[in-house]
Amino acid sequence: MAGCSVGEIAAWHVAGRFDALTAFDLVGARADAMDAASGGDEAMLFVRGLCRSKLEALCAQYEAAVAIVNPGYAHVVAGVAHALPALADAARAQGATRVVPVPVHIASHTPRLAAAVPVFRAALDAVPLARGEAGTRLFSGIDGAAVLDARAGLDKLARQLAEPVDWAACLAGCVEAGASAFLELGPGRALADMAAATYPAIPARSLTDFHSWDGVDTWLARVAVA
Repeated sequence: MAGCSVGEIAAWHVAGRFDALTAFDLVGARADAMDAASGGDEAMLFVRGLCRSKLEALCAQYEAAVAIVNPGYAHVVAGVAHALPALADAARAQGATRVVPVPVHIASHTPRLAAAVPVFRAALDAVPLARGEAGTRLFSGIDGAAVLDARAGLDKLARQLAEPVDWAACLAGCVEAGASAFLELGPGRALADMAAATYPAIPARSLTDFHSWDGVDTWLARVAVA
């Protein structure tokens, strides 16, 4: 079980570590902490076609940082809004094949939100944790490592606000753990498409592909024995 960005809270819920109401409360606490820590004039940018090290070097010049690492040299960067157009031009000049704004006005997953981390960690400390669903493995968003210790996992969940989400590592962690299929639970199918492109031998679907839960159950049963 893995979740991208705020979806990691949903992943903890689906893994059985806390109930749905707690998950919604944590989403609100997370948003409040991020809003309070944001300095304003922030934005995000999608960049495809540059390796992480080259993109990080550009970010250092333009008051930005890598926020999300996706497979296939696809990244999201975040930083000061007025500096991102110049960063976009520089990325294109260095060979980026696609550069587009992301409609988010906060520098999520960057050091600009460092003040939000202890605030959200305190909210997580107040959560009563369950043992979780038997046989369910949960992966951390910042490094793709399995969450073997709940408190250490919560530390990473809080640190995610100010550190990059490594979704490429999360997908790799799922595959290394023996995943036989990917099912995206959120709206849309961007993550399912990403998984399919990165691991074409592993079936990948989204809830939006199905008309009923029976259809989901049938597909899961089929891929489980394939």
